[in-house]
Amino acid sequence: PSDSPEPSPSPSDSPEPSPSPSDSPEPSPSPSDSPEPSPSPSDSPKPSPSPSDSPGPSPSPSDSPIPSPSPSSDPSDVAVPSCTSLAGITIMNCDREGVMTAIRENIDGECPHNANKELVILTGAANFGEANQYIDEMCSGVWGAVETTQFEDIDAANFQEPNLETNFITEYFEGGTFLNTETSNFRLSDDGTNPQGEYTISQQTLEVGANIDAFRDDEAQTTIMDSTVEKLNNCQNQAMMCCFGRDRQSGDDNGDCAAGDANCNDANPADNSDLCSAEGTAYPDDTEGDIHCHGVAWAESENDPTNRLRFNNLFFVSLYDHMYTRGYVQNALAPANDIPMCSCIEDMPIVSRADCTQVDVDLTVALSFDDVTGLLVAAHQDDLNVAFNACQASQNNDLGAYAEKLANQGKISAETLAVIDSVIVDKCPST
Repeated sequence: PSDSPEPSPSPSDSPEPSPSPSDSPEPSPSPSDSPEPSPSPSDSPKPSPSPSDSPGPSPSPSDSPIPSPSPSSDPSDVAVPSCTSLAGITIMNCDREGVMTAIRENIDGECPHNANKELVILTGAANFGEANQYIDEMCSGVWGAVETTQFEDIDAANFQEPNLETNFITEYFEGGTFLNTETSNFRLSDDGTNPQGEYTISQQTLEVGANIDAFRDDEAQTTIMDSTVEKLNNCQNQAMMCCFGRDRQSGDDNGDCAAGDANCNDANPADNSDLCSAEGTAYPDDTEGDIHCHGVAWAESENDPTNRLRFNNLFFVSLYDHMYTRGYVQNALAPANDIPMCSCIEDMPIVSRADCTQVDVDLTVALSFDDVTGLLVAAHQDDLNVAFNACQASQNNDLGAYAEKLANQGKISAETLAVIDSVIVDKCPST
């Protein structure tokens, strides 16, 4: 009745042949308003009005408190809640293994999925492979934020002349520079006298020795060493080795150079290996004389501590433990200088064995979640500590055995191990 004052619609205003259910309260149109025939019975029982036609305030699907997914909805689009609270958790070092260990140790026992799926959720990745890439990048950022040093930082006074630092340390590893060619000790006796009176200790040698000793006790243990020596930066087989042919220092209970010995210009180091061949020449029956070989090896993953700290390890083996502490210098064929003293394993002569030093590394890394993305993040606690120890493997203090251990752990490839085994052969072939 309230609509009755409205004027009757003209035929041009009524394109629909029959009134919709929402129009049913309207009075029946007059004959002049209804040129079309009356609706047939089959038209009258129309279904309930659609939301757009309904006069009532029926809620739209977006207003519904519990929306039902349409048949085309992909269940994988539904977010899966994580089962791990890693905020405030710390791990030692940062790599895939460390992060996965933290997840396994902290995942809810009632979690409906495994640790691999949990990693995918925490990193916002599409699959486990992408999640591992996320961890690699995250940990690379952690390691990259740790303070770094270089070989030239060991002794600023002697290694940082213009354009000399890289050339100097490169020549040292080849077996040259005064560090290799002089004969004298790197430090005085406790009473301040020269323990090797037959040979004068230069002030330069004393300064370098003191700085190497200080670097060993500080930066070598608390920073990540980088290298500017191009050859060493491009080792292809995750190992470096030094083979020394001379002992330049007395009074350290290592090698043949003894106090009062006037023949230390040609004194031998302690013999721990046989030189099998170098530059195509064989050396049967110890014809090369006494040599001492010692090396380092590391994992392929750049976030493995053995990889990140490999130049710290090389510093310890070459400059500190063997040169400064024992006086071992020059290459295996000293004084000839045709082969390097220290280099990548693929560039070294074939020997029967080599001692080995490993780095044991502690860096506290705190895990948390990004305030914006909610994804897993990590930051180091600025407490890097590097310890240098004899390699632990099936044969301790053995480079070949340690490389085999890394291969068994999946940290280097079988092809890499084969190259290392072709240089360290256990026993020289008979001729």
